[in-house]
Amino acid sequence: VACADPLRLPPSFSASSAAARTAVEVLARLRGLMLRGVSPEAYRGRAVEDSLLRLQADRALVLAAVSRNGAALRLTRPEFRNDREVVMAAVRQRGRALCYADQRLRSDRELVLAAVGQNGRALEHAE
Repeated sequence: VACADPLRLPPSFSASSAAARTAVEVLARLRGLMLRGVSPEAYRGRAVEDSLLRLQADRALVLAAVSRNGAALRLTRPEFRNDREVVMAAVRQRGRALCYADQRLRSDRELVLAAVGQNGRALEHAE
């Protein structure tokens, strides 16, 4: 069952079910691995990391993810693409991630300089 809000579970998903408890345990373990900086390959690759980024609203997790893969900024919620600290972490890792930042931040001098310092071609994404 598809959810209108990807951060909410469908009403039919019982929080007391064994599946719910297992899902919570798995996500907690994955979150711990990601926050410690364990390589995504250690927990079944990028698909898992990409899915978690789409489903979560955990700022610490977003910061950890974009610090290791700046392009992951494209998968974050709009409020994180408008968060200066998150965008800075992303462009320091991958300058061209500037293209995923909110338009307002693409004209931020310090962010643009950091992005261009990492990859000169990031300048094409500056406003």
